[in-house]
Amino acid sequence: MNPLLLGGEGLAYAAATAAVGWLGWRRARSVADYLASGRETHPTLTALAYGGTFVTVSAVVGFGGMAALHGLGLLWLSALNVLLGVFVAFAVYGPAARRLGAALDAHTLPELLGRRFRSRFVQGLV
Repeated sequence: MNPLLLGGEGLAYAAATAAVGWLGWRRARSVADYLASGRETHPTLTALAYGGTFVTVSAVVGFGGMAALHGLGLLWLSALNVLLGVFVAFAVYGPAARRLGAALDAHTLPELLGRRFRSRFVQGLV
């Protein structure tokens, strides 16, 4: 590959990342803005971000490694986990977690659980 082209792509990526970071820094006025986009992010975007992270970390890395260790017959578990797990997380638990988080003014899962159970230990445990 051409080193000049690769360097240009790297600089363009770094510039785009810096621009997005700067815009986010300028708009953040509070902790809620920083952690949860001021609670203005559309739930579909949140679901897609969660789904992408979950699929990459859990299904691809975790289940892929287990399938390599125990055989490819375990891949059905990965597909079921992705399809059913993401659906249940957002269709069943998502609305209740969002309402509870807004009521408790919690911005992260550890903060939500800590405030729900009134325990700094639970917050630190998660």
